[in-house]
Amino acid sequence: MDFHDSDSDDNASDTSGGIPTDPDDDDDMPAAPTLTVATVPSSSRAAHISDLQTLSSTAVLMVPSQSQRPNNSLASSSSVLPIQPVNSVTPTTTGPATHTHPTQPATLVAPPWGTSSFTQAPSGPYDDLFNRPDVAAAVYQTVGGVGRLDLEADSLQALAKLYIECVRVASENGDFTPLLCPRRKFKVLDPHNPSVGAGLERETIYTALNIFLSNTGQWCVPTDEDRLSLGISMPQRLASAIAPSRLADLRVLGALVSLSLISGKPPGALTPALLQYALNDRDLGSLAPGFVDVWHPKVARVARAMQAAGPLGSLLPFQSEIISHLNVQISALGQRNENQHNTLVRELVHNAIMGPEVHGHLETDFFCSDVELQYAGGFSFVKFARSYPGGTEFYIANSWTSHISDYRSLEPLLIISQPDPRDLLSTFGPPIPMALDAEALFTNFLQRVGTPCPALLEAAKPHFDAAVLHELLNINLPSFCPRMFCWATTGSPFLEPDPDANAHDSIVVHFVLPGDAFYSDNPTSFALNMRQGLISFRTCSRCARIPMSTLLDLHYMTYPTADAATFEQAVDNWFLLQTLDAIGKVSML
Repeated sequence: MDFHDSDSDDNASDTSGGIPTDPDDDDDMPAAPTLTVATVPSSSRAAHISDLQTLSSTAVLMVPSQSQRPNNSLASSSSVLPIQPVNSVTPTTTGPATHTHPTQPATLVAPPWGTSSFTQAPSGPYDDLFNRPDVAAAVYQTVGGVGRLDLEADSLQALAKLYIECVRVASENGDFTPLLCPRRKFKVLDPHNPSVGAGLERETIYTALNIFLSNTGQWCVPTDEDRLSLGISMPQRLASAIAPSRLADLRVLGALVSLSLISGKPPGALTPALLQYALNDRDLGSLAPGFVDVWHPKVARVARAMQAAGPLGSLLPFQSEIISHLNVQISALGQRNENQHNTLVRELVHNAIMGPEVHGHLETDFFCSDVELQYAGGFSFVKFARSYPGGTEFYIANSWTSHISDYRSLEPLLIISQPDPRDLLSTFGPPIPMALDAEALFTNFLQRVGTPCPALLEAAKPHFDAAVLHELLNINLPSFCPRMFCWATTGSPFLEPDPDANAHDSIVVHFVLPGDAFYSDNPTSFALNMRQGLISFRTCSRCARIPMSTLLDLHYMTYPTADAATFEQAVDNWFLLQTLDAIGKVSML
């Protein structure tokens, strides 16, 4: 049995939940220090962080030295030879020499898998925040930093890396208040399309987190069901040799996970089990059977079947899982008793969903330490998550419900419009294919899997963001196209709850005619961009504007062509390449 079965607001804005972003607009605000980062070209990425500049960027791991054993030596003494010979005396013995055998520590019998004695930690004091219309803004106001955070760079990637450095400094300072102050502004300085606003901030945080998560192997390792857990660099017995810089980066990763959740987005493919573990004092008991049933159902099924086999049953049906996750041959387990059998099942579950070295490891401790997100005023992310009605398990369930599994996850949110046939006729003239249904072509694209034109995709890869290249591994999954389109249109591959309606904001798709007033803010390149078939994505407004002229051009081509066998294949390829090319870039055309 195998487990593997952005955009620019017209005016600069922040996400302060009603608190002004410009000091000139807030005469009642007290004079406060400003955390300002100067323009950062992507080539140099030089950052000037005035409030945090004095902090060191290197974490130091203190390892106590082992005490030396004292060297005991026997003192030699001189003897005086007797004048008269003395008869030798043979010592008597009372029995054979004794030998001490190792003893097994006494333990209680481990309960069988399927039972749990875990008790949720007491609720935190912030349950009222979850009743606010905008939970993120309520968190910012509760933290209540009096300064401001201004970040500027010439690209989204540079802005994300700059944000990572701000997180690093806050981590070293032990106070994340500057990152959640109510007055924040993120800005990409592009000579043609400057971008600011709430959408850009969300995209920056997610891109910063994805810099870690997309580097599988260095920071994360795959677990079952396409999830990721923490990657451990070396065994715990060698932990004293781990580079302090790696431990500092793991703290940054932990903080980014919590910051992403506060902004309303689950942390990518990271297993919720790792967060549940971190939020509950690193207690394996928090990974209760009901929790594993929800997030790792294949592991749960194997665990129950293995538990039912009992200490006398055959483990042969579970051989692959035992070898993969326990690194032991089943022949070594033939003499197990009830305690060993129960422990074996539990250990398999923990190793399968989190990895064999994660629990109790120094690297895990560093990661978990900054998941907490301590603030000078006493607020912490752990207290916040525990304040959710029902505790951390329900908080995690609510946070991860925005995951896109296939087209059906996105379908209720889509609003698609296309020109009236009479407008097409007056714009392009006859002949106009009256049966051409742009909406149907687009929704069919979101439901398809695989690569429509492999050669064209391969040629386009050098232009894609690194995060997209990592995601291409999932191109044959039904979640791929809807996730990528959501990412291009909203700045995140997850759905974000509408705070006013407890639902989700719509994602709008317009098929537009030449001259559309909202297609581009750059009049000099407007016509060229439309002729090239570029799709205009605006993440702040969650909107995509698709040139109808390109769809007609593809319709009138003769198929098969050198790259596409059919019209539908050519359309799918156009939608796919435009979507992937937009991710990780701030494109207003």
